Amino acid sequence: MVWALAFAILLKLLGGGGPTFLVPKLDNYVKKHVVEKSRKEAILVILKDSKKEKKALIKKNKKHFKKLSKLYKSRETKLADFQTILDEILANEQASQLSNITDLKNIQGSITPGEWELIRADIITGFEKGNKKRTKTSAKKEKHFLKIEGKINKRIVDKSKRAKALASVEEMKNVYMRNYKIIQDELINENSIIHQYQSSESELKSLQQEFNELVKEAFQKSFKTHQELVNLTTPEEWKKIF
Repeated sequence: MVWALAFAILLKLLGGGGPTFLVPKLDNYVKKHVVEKSRKEAILVILKDSKKEKKALIKKNKKHFKKLSKLYKSRETKLADFQTILDEILANEQASQLSNITDLKNIQGSITPGEWELIRADIITGFEKGNKKRTKTSAKKEKHFLKIEGKINKRIVDKSKRAKALASVEEMKNVYMRNYKIIQDELINENSIIHQYQSSESELKSLQQEFNELVKEAFQKSFKTHQELVNLTTPEEWKKIF
């Protein structure tokens, strides 16, 4: 299903599959701005180990998304089936997030406030350069939903059911795009606690939990839309749509 791919992208923002609390190119910034050789080497070891953990989590996520794709395609899938996999995904992600936060605080403990301000300046520059890429990514997500809507328009014969199906997908898209934007805006906010030297572990954990709830809401909305589309299509229409 097209939207399975869209949610794979959203999942990366949770932290395990993407650099929520470990800044992109942080190793480069550390090499550039941390003066003392021993501190620099210790930080780079932490970052290297963290990247290994992320790669392992990405492999797990790929397996989960293969399962989700099969569930999306089936008319027999129940909400409980979706929820079981989502619970597994979130459990893995949350374990990775805690590790990420610990790593970040350990890294900051080896960096002076002055060095961190220089790193933050590079982080902000990176945000500015990435704006165009983020715009393209959002456009791709819109295309995912346009494909779904196009298939529904073409394949569902009953006008009333077709209108309800389109409304359901539109609602799902709105939740997805809204929650994605909230997370993305926080990640690129130069004043976010994510990028502050004095941010505490409890503050970071609280923010990460907010992210988790947004992602969970988006997933659960997609599961609900799946069930609604089952009820609004015939088996023949379903095959043509999926």
